[in-house]
Amino acid sequence: MADISLHNAGPVPVTCISNYFIDHFLSELSGEAVKVYLALLRLAGDRQSGFSCSLISSRVGTGVREVRTALDALSSKGLLSLDYDSEGELCDICINEIGTDRTAEEKPVRREKAPVEMAEPVKEETKEPPQMDTEATELRSDPEVKTILFIAQRYLGRTLSNKDLQMITYWYFDLHMSVDMIDYLITSSIEKGKTSISYMNQIAIAWYKKGIGSKEEAAMEQRQFSSEANAVRRAFGISGHALAPAELDFIDRWFHEWGFSEELVTEACSRAIVNTGKANYAYAEKILKGWHDKGIKTLDKVAESDSAHRQENEKKYNRAGSQQGKNKSSFSFSETNGYDDAAVAAAMLQRNNF
Repeated sequence: MADISLHNAGPVPVTCISNYFIDHFLSELSGEAVKVYLALLRLAGDRQSGFSCSLISSRVGTGVREVRTALDALSSKGLLSLDYDSEGELCDICINEIGTDRTAEEKPVRREKAPVEMAEPVKEETKEPPQMDTEATELRSDPEVKTILFIAQRYLGRTLSNKDLQMITYWYFDLHMSVDMIDYLITSSIEKGKTSISYMNQIAIAWYKKGIGSKEEAAMEQRQFSSEANAVRRAFGISGHALAPAELDFIDRWFHEWGFSEELVTEACSRAIVNTGKANYAYAEKILKGWHDKGIKTLDKVAESDSAHRQENEKKYNRAGSQQGKNKSSFSFSETNGYDDAAVAAAMLQRNNF
């Protein structure tokens, strides 16, 4: 499930229900949709980060599927604007402003999302892709098309259907994707366990709409909205801006080089926030580096390491306290017992004089 940002179109200092909503929408919506809408207002008022359908599901006491149905119903009424990422996952929910100057039939104006600031420029205006009307059977003689089809069949390990052939040639001729870009689209999808050409076609169309025209731009887009990057966004409470290349490098190292799971990276990020008060990638990296060096790969092992560390600190504290006590208890025998050291020594010499 993709990370979804949730926000209001305008400032909301308190959670309040518009009379306009009650007058014009309450009778048109199901009870589940009303509950979801109220919960969204509450969460957005808190500037809640790391929002997900499962979170709202737990808030209103219903299933995730019912939440998605309610979101679609609210969107159809113009109360919400929903945006989806390049993989077709819901990534943004905007609670639209409503007012008494509108009729029940009018929908609120949708607030457009600001373009994501990428390391390389991406076209701000989206463009609608052309219709898929290419006859694949007439294009297989093209040398580059042959290369693309060979790549697709080799990676997918199956014979391509006519529909598959039509979609792949559509990418090349109509969406103007290069052989390298198509190669990256297929391989990156397969790495995620997605082998459906229809799934890949959705990504290809999303890239086209965003003006992404090279393998490098596509790779950056994939890094920005990968499940790993979204997990770190949720853990750090980040929303509303793209991650910097250096931040993405941290994430790649944690997940792909060191092989940490999402739960361990989330734990390290949480500790970084607790100890530094901000989304500190360097601090999280220090924690994960220590776990990596110790071979720690599960939360149970983290707990064991924490326990051992606490015990070692307690031993050091006890040893320091014991040494301090010894220093305080050192004293003169004569001072404690009232004896004269010189007199005792003279008596002993006299008694042993023979």
